Amino acid sequence: MSYRMTDMMQHLLGYDSLGNNFSLISEPDRAFIEEVGVPRASGEVTCKCGSPYRIHPAVQGALWATRTCEGLVKL
Repeated sequence: MSYRMTDMMQHLLGYDSLGNNFSLISEPDRAFIEEVGVPRASGEVTCKCGSPYRIHPAVQGALWATRTCEGLVKL
């Protein structure tokens, strides 16, 4: 099985192929993801802080999710 370098690093850090490490997702984030769901958004959307969503941090334990000032989104 061949891995790209980032895939290998994520695997070594305990993430699955979808970018999830359930042991690292906080309880509030897990509840939000399960109960509300995470809407999709463009990385160019402007957050209420004035910055585009794409420069906000990934959610620990769910690398596919981005934490904006307005909540979680999937870019």
